[in-house]
Amino acid sequence: MGVRRMKKVKKILSLLGVFAILTSVFPFYVLAETPQTDKYPLFAGKDKEIGYVEIIGKDIKYVVTVDGWCLMETHLDIENAIGDIPQTKKLKGEDYGNPIPGQFEYGGKHDCEREVAYENVFESVGNYYIAAHAAVNKYQEVCVDTSQTILSDENTLANGQASIQTWVHPAWISIPDAKWIWSSEFVANPRAGETVNLLREFNIVGTVESAKLEISSDNSFDVEINDKFVGQSLIEKNYNTVFDFDVKDFVKEGVNQLDIEVNNFPWNTDDPKVNPAGLVYKLAIDSQSCTQELVQSDSAWAATRISEERFVSKGSWATYVPHTIKGRKLIETVKVTPSGTLKDVPTPTYSESILSKEATYLLEAIGTYRFANWGSYGIADAAWNYRNPANAPGGLAGWYQQTSKRLQIWINNTAVSWQPTLFNPEHIYTLEISGTDNKIEFTIMDDVYVDNSGYITVNIYRVF
Repeated sequence: MGVRRMKKVKKILSLLGVFAILTSVFPFYVLAETPQTDKYPLFAGKDKEIGYVEIIGKDIKYVVTVDGWCLMETHLDIENAIGDIPQTKKLKGEDYGNPIPGQFEYGGKHDCEREVAYENVFESVGNYYIAAHAAVNKYQEVCVDTSQTILSDENTLANGQASIQTWVHPAWISIPDAKWIWSSEFVANPRAGETVNLLREFNIVGTVESAKLEISSDNSFDVEINDKFVGQSLIEKNYNTVFDFDVKDFVKEGVNQLDIEVNNFPWNTDDPKVNPAGLVYKLAIDSQSCTQELVQSDSAWAATRISEERFVSKGSWATYVPHTIKGRKLIETVKVTPSGTLKDVPTPTYSESILSKEATYLLEAIGTYRFANWGSYGIADAAWNYRNPANAPGGLAGWYQQTSKRLQIWINNTAVSWQPTLFNPEHIYTLEISGTDNKIEFTIMDDVYVDNSGYITVNIYRVF
């Protein structure tokens, strides 16, 4: 059986399709360069570890590693808050209720699978809570040994008709419990001789462990099983010898066919007792058939530890997994303008977002602004400025790193070291900061603001 996904996820994916177009020029989030891989143990019956749930990039895979166990159903829900995972009303004395796997966002029924995968279940980088449930069965193999003996009798066809017990010559050897058979009791024309094809179908249950054919005939015989040549004896006096053949490699589980052609040689007599004909055989087969017997059914949950991350402390032992998809997520874009009122009194630009002190952020400054009307000169990025000969150290035009407090972007009224420290002709620089539970203040100091124009774009990313 396959896996399913709720309708709301399809709507999210549609929106993500729009984001995918936008992020080609406006990065919504950036995953870690190497696909992130994490494993969390999968526990059945609270404390029996039977496998794991593996997260590879944006995908999740259930894997059962313990022999005998398999997945019958899986239910998966991934949320940014534990309370958003489908659950009953909050229980008395508890922070949450019991989870309801049947209402999880993903789910499916399976035919005793060892692995089940869900693809693209994480929408972006960030912190998540994963409820990974499975209905699991444990099976035990039960094997039964079977022995069967197939004897020459009336169940063997002779030239398409039921064979009969033929007249037995005193010189013929015997095989216990088997009958000498032919198409008639006596040979119709002993002087001319005759050839009879004897056919027997039989069924084998299970895997063949051994198979032995014993055969004797008057006169020659040629044996095939399942259209494969087994053996023959073309001499006259086969009737006083029992021939043995190991036919294990010729038979198989299911329907089989034993085909024996017997040739009664011509003889100078009209007495059928002088030139009789017949076949006797015994096919002994040992086989083993095995079935899977259900010995246990249980619920399984992914967890980081057995006793923690439970939805409720008493009763249900259902667990969840806190998980972080590493990378960075864009939370806001700010346009930092080089404006001010008086010398070295800039007008701050603030972020709209309040940056949590529990988190780390990455600032990405992009582009240039103009700080002086010097033609092609007089422009600056977050860390460097472009000067003409008249205003450059030593009279050499070029890009110079901000060594004073002016022209670079300050953060929270502090000069910072944008990375890389070398000049970047793409005019892109980054800075990692910690949140302060406040907005970010951006400023650009200058001695004269009236000739300034433009702005630098700063993307603010939350780092996970």
